[in-house]
Amino acid sequence: MNDEGKQKKRKSDRVMNDEAKQKERKSDGVINDEAKQKKRKSDGEMNDESKQKKRKSDRVMNDEAKQKKRKSDGEMNDEGKQKKRKSDRVMNDEAKQKKRKSDKVMTALSVSDCCTISQLRKFDMGKEFDLIPPSTEKTFANTGKTVDKMSLSLMMDDISLQKFQMYPATILGDGNCLPRCASVLAYGHEEKHQEMREIIVCELLKNSDKYLDNQYISKGMDPHGYPDVAKTFSSYSELYKGNPLNKQSIRKLFELEVLSICKNRTYMGLWQLASLANIFACPVVSVYPKYGGHNVRKDMNRVFFPLQDNYDKNPVFIM
Repeated sequence: MNDEGKQKKRKSDRVMNDEAKQKERKSDGVINDEAKQKKRKSDGEMNDESKQKKRKSDRVMNDEAKQKKRKSDGEMNDEGKQKKRKSDRVMNDEAKQKKRKSDKVMTALSVSDCCTISQLRKFDMGKEFDLIPPSTEKTFANTGKTVDKMSLSLMMDDISLQKFQMYPATILGDGNCLPRCASVLAYGHEEKHQEMREIIVCELLKNSDKYLDNQYISKGMDPHGYPDVAKTFSSYSELYKGNPLNKQSIRKLFELEVLSICKNRTYMGLWQLASLANIFACPVVSVYPKYGGHNVRKDMNRVFFPLQDNYDKNPVFIM
């Protein structure tokens, strides 16, 4: 019994020990699992937090980097814009200065500064003249002029100015006598002679083909005069050197004469008288006195008519 009881007791103790150990192992497993789960959870939370912190930190760094880049780009752009603005301003200022300089040159330029026909044409395109006042009767009273007694003594019998109650008036003979006459007829005084010289030059350039056209410039001439009027005008030019005259040489001489009369105190001739008919839009009577040969008078004692036939003004007389 003792042996049997001891054996049962040992068996019972072993069973209890095994159960206790199993319980203990199970408890340890549960504790370990819970600890592992807690650790995993804690690690996960720590990882999530560190990831969030890292993401946040990365975002902050990225935002800062982006802001720095934007700021840098902005500064570069601003600097580039400023440079471009400055460059544009410089270019604009240079262009304005050039334009001002060009305008000043054009403003300061007169026909006397022109050396070629092309320069004259540019001058003609860029020049604006004051409008010539409407034609009014010019008298000795409203112009302050006096009768030129020497010219009066040279009057031919066939010049009946007296029937128009007209007498030759004194004009300063300084090489500007024709533009001075034109100034008196337009303004009542001689002071605008330089402007009238420029207007005459521009008119001759504008209608050069007409002033070289025999059909036009033969209107109003003496029927006994030389029929090739353009050749006649050329032969009376101070620039004519006796060379053969044809259409090309006549045109060349015409252009040289137009260039020559650009200079102050340069005498003018028949083409310039003809231009006044179009400037004043009325007939211009060229009164030629007892002077020179008979044939010369046939060519120079005549009437010049404007291109437009519908004029309604009385003729003007220039001696």
